[in-house]
Amino acid sequence: MKQPEDNKTLDMYGDVKDIVAKWSPTPASKRYCFYIALSDGTEVQWTGLSIAQAKDMNAATRKNTPANVVRYGWEVIP
Repeated sequence: MKQPEDNKTLDMYGDVKDIVAKWSPTPASKRYCFYIALSDGTEVQWTGLSIAQAKDMNAATRKNTPANVVRYGWEVIP
């Protein structure tokens, strides 16, 4: 004997898209790098930063840029 189709169980959990989104693995968060290049050719990098840390370091360097800094910035680590 064939059982009737269950059309109530899925409804009790809400929208299927919400269920899939909740249990799908989330992608790894992006990491960032902040770098400073000096006039003598030295380049210093800080890696593994969050976006907030990279932007804070960029803003602090922009506000108080030492005389020997040629360039600086932040970027996404691939």
